[in-house]
Amino acid sequence: MAVTVRCQIFSGRRDPAWTLSPNQVTELRALIDALTGRTLLKPPAVAGALGYRGFLIHSDDVEEALTPESWVIVHAGIIDRQRIALNLVDEKNGVERWLLESAGSVIDPGLKTRIEKEMRFTPPVLPPGWQGPR
Repeated sequence: MAVTVRCQIFSGRRDPAWTLSPNQVTELRALIDALTGRTLLKPPAVAGALGYRGFLIHSDDVEEALTPESWVIVHAGIIDRQRIALNLVDEKNGVERWLLESAGSVIDPGLKTRIEKEMRFTPPVLPPGWQGPR
C-alpha cells in the first residue's frame, strides 16, 4: 500500500527516495486532482538527461494509485500519467514543489536549493507552421 517518491537527480549513484504517509498521499492526490490543464506532451525527463529530471512516484496498490497507472513522472510542470490518460499541466510547478518539501531530511538543504533553481514550467513548443488549440 506504499506510495514512494524518487527524486531523479543523480547519475551513477542511488537517487533519494522516500515513502509518503497516508495523509501526504491524500494531500498529493488533492493537488493532482485540482489541475485542469491537459496535454499530450511528455515532460523532458522521459528523454533522459543529466541533472534534475523530476520526480518518479510509484504506488504498489491499485487502490492507492494517483492516476490510472502505478508510475507517474512529475517534471517541468507536466504530470505524466503514462498511457491511459492525458497528462496534466501544472504551470506553477506546485506538485513538484510539494514533492520536494515532502522529502524532508532525505534531500539535504544544498541539493534542495539546487533543485528549486532548476524547477520551472516548460511551455509547449510547436514546430513552425503548426497551430495550437483554438
